[in-house]
Amino acid sequence: WFDTEDFYGPMSIYRTVEEKSPDSENTLAVGPWRHGGWRSMEGNHLGCIEFERSTSIDFQTQVQFPFFSYHLKGEGDWNAQEAVVFETGRNEWKTFDRWPPQNAVPTNIYLQENGTLSFEEPIETGNGISDSYLSDPNNPVPFSSEIRTTLGHLWKVEDQRFASSRPDVLTYVSEPLKEDLTIAGSVLANIYVSTTGTDSDWIVKLIDVYPPDSTDSEFCNVPMGGFQMHLAGEIMRGKFRNSMEYPEPMVPGEITRINIDLKDRFHTFLAGHRIMVHVQSSWFPAYDRNPQAFVDIYHAQPQDYQLATQTIYRSAKNPSHLVLNVIR
Repeated sequence: WFDTEDFYGPMSIYRTVEEKSPDSENTLAVGPWRHGGWRSMEGNHLGCIEFERSTSIDFQTQVQFPFFSYHLKGEGDWNAQEAVVFETGRNEWKTFDRWPPQNAVPTNIYLQENGTLSFEEPIETGNGISDSYLSDPNNPVPFSSEIRTTLGHLWKVEDQRFASSRPDVLTYVSEPLKEDLTIAGSVLANIYVSTTGTDSDWIVKLIDVYPPDSTDSEFCNVPMGGFQMHLAGEIMRGKFRNSMEYPEPMVPGEITRINIDLKDRFHTFLAGHRIMVHVQSSWFPAYDRNPQAFVDIYHAQPQDYQLATQTIYRSAKNPSHLVLNVIR
């Protein structure tokens, strides 16, 4: 779930085989690991996040070894499951006969006024129902709070409080959940935006906010009360919003819908936790700085980099929201 380098690849392979060769044996297995974590670590934690079991050992002994024993040696039993997936939050392995599960229902959660999130649709009308921030390419939002990337791959679950405090990061958060809420499958962001520039990056992050009284982790010295676990995040460069092959400039001031695929997750936001969303326009150095002008970025000159005012709309007409597949 937390593969920084290539989470897109395995999920795309799985879905392509399902579509192109539906009669093939095709099992999706996903654990709470960084890139290669299923073989390079015990899998009982990632950064500050504890998983309460040795998930890598589970996978090796209960999935990988039986698979190869059966298919290469004809030994043992291999009861092929469609999906063997680890549910973060509750920290449990689950199996399903399809992915996403049949009872995962697409559910919108909307960006609302005063930095709130709600499953209720916005009712206010008018183009002025929005939030704005100033994006400065010379002061980009960092992808990690570490000066040196000592966290390595672990930034996928890193505490996001460092980003929430920045004026160039819009933060929306729900009320504490009264009961557990489980998501399984794709996470999509549909945001309505405008910029004063002619290009812009749009980054959306989904975050699990821990309650104030959360127990500290034995694996790090970060206070877990109020911890903001980075659960999923993705970027869309504005010039590629309609086509990756044929980039086109954004029109300054024009309200534009940006669709961002944050990829799949299987996670439970436990009762008492809150759901948080970040919207920002830089994520350096994981992604190069956008000059916020429609230029060839690979050959951009210092004078090409410019300030831009970014606006996120949240009205009934332009309802910025995330689509979560919620288990019913």
